[in-house]
Amino acid sequence: MGRTAPPGPELNRFSASVRSIVERDDMVSVALDVNGTLLYGEIGREQAMDEYFLPGVQVQVLLRLRSLHPFT
Repeated sequence: MGRTAPPGPELNRFSASVRSIVERDDMVSVALDVNGTLLYGEIGREQAMDEYFLPGVQVQVLLRLRSLHPFT
């Protein structure tokens, strides 16, 4: 997840808008709006600060299927 498209094939890549962020110890939980569907993810706090993750910012997401976990 970042402001620029990740390298590699376009399979499982898409654009999203940051809906909200919740800062935790060394991670940031991010709610993403993908054409009206909400997805939730986490990134390192340092990356979130470097990329200026704020509500409304457009980001590029690479969805690694092995990284999927149910949200509880």
